[in-house]
Amino acid sequence: MACAYTLSSGKPSLCFSTSGPGALNMVNAAMLSYQLGIPVMFVSGLPHPDRVTKGVTQDMKDLFGQVKIFEQVVKKAFYVSTASYLSSIIPQVFNAMFSGRPGPVHLSVSNTVWSEKISCDAVVYRCPSLTAPLKPTLRAAARVLISASHPVILVGNGVRMSNTSAVVTALSESLDALTVTTLLAKGVVSEDNRRHAGCYGLGGQKAASEAISIADTILVLGSSLSEMETNLQASFQENKILIQIDVDPSRLFRRYSPQFPIVSSLQLALPALLKIVNKELSKHDNEVRSTLNRWERCNLVPGSSLFSRFEDEESYNSEAVPLHPARLRKDLQEVIPDNVIVLADPSGAAFFNFHYLKITGDQKHFGEIGWASMGQMTAGAVGVALAFPNRPVICVVGDGCFAMNGFEVGTAVRYNLKIIWIVECNEMQAMCRWGELAITGSEAQLEHTLYGEGTIQAAKIGQGMGAFGAVVEKPGHLQKVIAEALVRDGPTVIEARVDPQPPVGMQQRISALSLVHV
Repeated sequence: MACAYTLSSGKPSLCFSTSGPGALNMVNAAMLSYQLGIPVMFVSGLPHPDRVTKGVTQDMKDLFGQVKIFEQVVKKAFYVSTASYLSSIIPQVFNAMFSGRPGPVHLSVSNTVWSEKISCDAVVYRCPSLTAPLKPTLRAAARVLISASHPVILVGNGVRMSNTSAVVTALSESLDALTVTTLLAKGVVSEDNRRHAGCYGLGGQKAASEAISIADTILVLGSSLSEMETNLQASFQENKILIQIDVDPSRLFRRYSPQFPIVSSLQLALPALLKIVNKELSKHDNEVRSTLNRWERCNLVPGSSLFSRFEDEESYNSEAVPLHPARLRKDLQEVIPDNVIVLADPSGAAFFNFHYLKITGDQKHFGEIGWASMGQMTAGAVGVALAFPNRPVICVVGDGCFAMNGFEVGTAVRYNLKIIWIVECNEMQAMCRWGELAITGSEAQLEHTLYGEGTIQAAKIGQGMGAFGAVVEKPGHLQKVIAEALVRDGPTVIEARVDPQPPVGMQQRISALSLVHV
C-alpha cells in the first residue's frame, strides 16, 4: 500500500511492521520500491538487544540479522538502539531516500527505543541538489537528435517519477520524434497523442516495435532497458545511435552501450535539452524543417497499416463466451471515467492491459512487472485510493494474484474506499501454465497450474468482507456493472470469468529468457 501510495502521488510514505515475520513480509515491498525508485521509509521493531540469540520470540541468528537482510533490498539500512540516535540520523535517512535516484530505506528499531522520552527540535531537511548534465555532452546529443532521420524517444518510469512528461511531449514536437513508453510508464504520454506509438516491450504494441525497428536514433529517458522493456533483443541497438539519460550511472551500460551516456536528473536535463534543440532549430529553420514529417513518409502514423495498436483485432471484438481477455478491455475502455486510475498486478492481466487498454489525458495506469511479486497491486489499490480519495480506482488482477492479497478488500470496506477490483478468473496460474507449455511443448505435467473449477469465487469472497460482488460472463455486461459501481459507496469486487488465453507476448517472453545467458 505504501509503495503504491508513493508511486501514484509522488509523496514519500512511512510503513511500520513488527519484528520477525512482520519485517520479512516487508521485503517484497522494499525490493519493489528499490526497483521503481520509490522513496518509502520502512520501519520494523527488534527484540531487546540483550535477548537476541537467546530464544526470545521473533529472534534471529544475530543482532544485525534483520539489518543484513534489508541491506540487499533498500538504498540504506539502519540499526537504531536509542531514541537520541534515531533523532540524530533523520537527515541521513532522508538523504538516502532522495539523493540521486530516489528509493527506500529501512530502520530496524530496538524495542528499548519506544519507551524512551526525548525532547528534540523539529528536523528541517533540505533535498540534495539535483545532478546537472554536462553541457558539451548535451549539446552533442541535441545535434545528433536534430540530424536524425527517424528519432524515437523511449519514455521510462523515471519520467513519471520526475514529473517531466510535459517536457517530453514538447521535445517530441520540436524534433518530430515518435514517443514510445516502457510498460511501467504506460500513460505517462497520453496514448491519443498523434506522435505516440504505444508501449514497447513484452506485450507492447506493433507500432511501437516498428518505430524502434525503423529508428536511427533513440533517446532513452529514465529506463534501465531491462528484460521486460526490450525483450533483451540485440537488434534494439543495431545500427542506431543511443542517447541514454539517467540519474543513476549504474543503470547505464547494463546490456546496451549508449554512445551518449548522460548522468543527470531528468528535471534538469530535459528542459536544458529542449532549450538547446529549439535554439538550434531556430538557427537553421528552413534547412532542418524540410526533413521533418519524416514519419509520415515512412507510413508510421495513426491510420496507417503499420500503426495498428492491437496484435489481435478479432479477439478484441470477440462475442465468445467465456470472455476473451482482450474483449474485456474493450468493454472496460467504453466505461472508464476520464479521471480513472487503473492498476494491474504482474500477471496476464497486466499484459492484456498494456496491449489493449488506452490511457489518455488525465487517466493514469500503474502496473508492476519488474519485480513481479504477485498481489502487490491488489493491495496497492488501497494506497492509491487513499492518495486520491476523489478519483475512481480500478484494479485488474488475475485470480492467483487476488488469492495472495485479496483480503485487503476488507481494509477498503473499513475505510469506505471506492475501489473496483476486476478479478479475471480463468482457474489457473496462466503465466506459469503457458510459459511451461511453451518451453516443454506438453500439457502432461501441468496439472499443478490449475486451481479447479470454482476454487476462487472472487465475488463471494468480496461479499464476505462487506464489499459489493458481481459476476461478469458475457461481452457487453461489464459496462453496466462498472457504471453502477462508480456511483455506489465503498468497494466492489467483479469476478470476470474469462477464457484462459495465453498472455500477450508470451512467446516474446520465452525468446527473451533464452537470451539471458548471451
